[in-house]
Amino acid sequence: ELATVIVAAYRGHSEVAIGNVLGSNVFNIFAVMGAAALAGPVTIPAKFMVFDIWVMLAATVALTVFVLRRAPIGRKTGIVFILAYGLYIAAIAREIVGTATPM
Repeated sequence: ELATVIVAAYRGHSEVAIGNVLGSNVFNIFAVMGAAALAGPVTIPAKFMVFDIWVMLAATVALTVFVLRRAPIGRKTGIVFILAYGLYIAAIAREIVGTATPM
């Protein structure tokens, strides 16, 4: 997916890049979660509601602003998005390390 979006953006096909991002998110939320729920109950951990849901909401709002304003997502914004993702991954890693039980 990442390669598809990068190539599409590089070739000037931003509609393909945005479509891929949105389509992937919709598929993951509905189809993957739906399939998992068919296999068995899916319990949403409380900690998800404390942090992850807000990150997802912020990312959705950020992308929605660009889509609705028809503003291009340039390199500076791309860097901000990548840094935000890096911070998100770092926060998850920090929580995992902080909750790990010593052997």
